[in-house]
Amino acid sequence: MRELKRAIPDMRAEYERVRAEGSLQDDYRVEDGEATLHKAGRADGASGPDAGKWEWLSYVQQGRRSGEFALRCPLTAQALEAVPGFMPASGSMPFSYAFFSVMHPGTAIDPHYGPTNARLRVHVPIHVPAGGKASLTVAGRELPWAEGEPVVFDDSFHHSARNDSEDETRVVMLFDVWHPHLAESEREGLCAMFDEARQKGWIS
Repeated sequence: MRELKRAIPDMRAEYERVRAEGSLQDDYRVEDGEATLHKAGRADGASGPDAGKWEWLSYVQQGRRSGEFALRCPLTAQALEAVPGFMPASGSMPFSYAFFSVMHPGTAIDPHYGPTNARLRVHVPIHVPAGGKASLTVAGRELPWAEGEPVVFDDSFHHSARNDSEDETRVVMLFDVWHPHLAESEREGLCAMFDEARQKGWIS
C-alpha cells in the first residue's frame, strides 16, 4: 500500500493530462436491455448539466487490459501491476476491472451488490470534493474518501456512492485485487474455468 500511495501524484498527473488532451474517452457503456448491477443517475435535487454522469477511463475491463491506457498512462499501469494480488494475475477473470472512475457533480450510484467475493475492490482517491460532499457507503457504513488515502472493501456487500457537490468532480482509480483468503490454486482454478468458458463461446 505504501508504494501505491507514492504513485498517487503520478496517477493524478496522468489523469489530468489525458482528460485535457481527450486522448482517452469514456468507455462506460450499457447496451439496451443489458442487465446491470448498478445504475448511475441524478442525485436528489441535482440540476447541473452533467448531473447523473458517471465515466470510466479503463485499463482493465472484464479481465482484459487496454494497451492504449498503458501507453497514455504508463506510470499508473506500472503502479497497478505492482500491487500484490492485482487482478488478473494470469488467465481471464471477467470480474476484474481497473479504471479512473469519474462521478460528476450531482451523481448517485444506486445501492447494489458486486457479483463475487473472490475479489476486494480498491478506491484510490484522486480528486475528492471538499466538505464531505462525496461519499461511499458499504453495508450501512460510510467510508469517507480522502485524497491520497486508498479505501479497500468487499463490494459483494450492499454498497452505493454519491457526489452531492454542485461543482466538483469526484475521481478515484478503482481496481480489483484477489481476496487474500483465496489460495493460489483457487485463483488459478477460477481463471482456468473462465478461460475454458470463453474458448467454448459460453461467455464473450
